[in-house]
Amino acid sequence: MSRKPYFTECPRCGSHSFEHLSNHAHCPNCLHFEDYYEDTETCYGVARSVEIRNTKPAIKQKIEEKSDEINQCESQAS
Repeated sequence: MSRKPYFTECPRCGSHSFEHLSNHAHCPNCLHFEDYYEDTETCYGVARSVEIRNTKPAIKQKIEEKSDEINQCESQAS
């Protein structure tokens, strides 16, 4: 994967100050902003899986059981 140059031309004002960072890009001149985050549901899923992976086994089982209960309730509601 090739990375974009650190500074490029701003799509809004045209100045060569559009800074690309790992999670967003912004222009300090005109305050144009581009967000590179994924959608909230995907981010929540990733954070949840990391949380489960990093917890103790007994707590992990309780979390998974609670998640299963919630999923069952959601599927019954729809």
